[in-house]
Amino acid sequence: MAELVDALDSKSSAFGREGSIPSPGTKTSSKFGEVFLFTTDTRTMFYVYLLHSAVNDRYYIGQTNNLENRLERHNKGYVRSTKAYRPWELVYRETFDDRRLAMSRETQIKSWKSKIKIQELIDASRSESGCLRA
Repeated sequence: MAELVDALDSKSSAFGREGSIPSPGTKTSSKFGEVFLFTTDTRTMFYVYLLHSAVNDRYYIGQTNNLENRLERHNKGYVRSTKAYRPWELVYRETFDDRRLAMSRETQIKSWKSKIKIQELIDASRSESGCLRA
């Protein structure tokens, strides 16, 4: 296995032309015999999310790369700005491959400063998918 890794790191790929590594999940031949490539997707996804506090009818807009953990932190009171308005419910999310894009979208939604416009975004996502987008 170390030979295969070393071969992939060298200029000439073990799979033929330089830089021509097959897609994950494909079977290919190499100088080491037939190889089945598999990988786990290690890309980090980023989320823009909207939380709603039914107790106070407030929205919170944020972004994270770990939505489940972030929601848990909001509901356990670890986030100072949301602690007083618990419990929070996830009502909307968008997924991004890049943190900069997620932060830009978060800033855009926050700039609306309108509960009505935020509610329209949530309602539109529900009608498009037929259910809760989050």
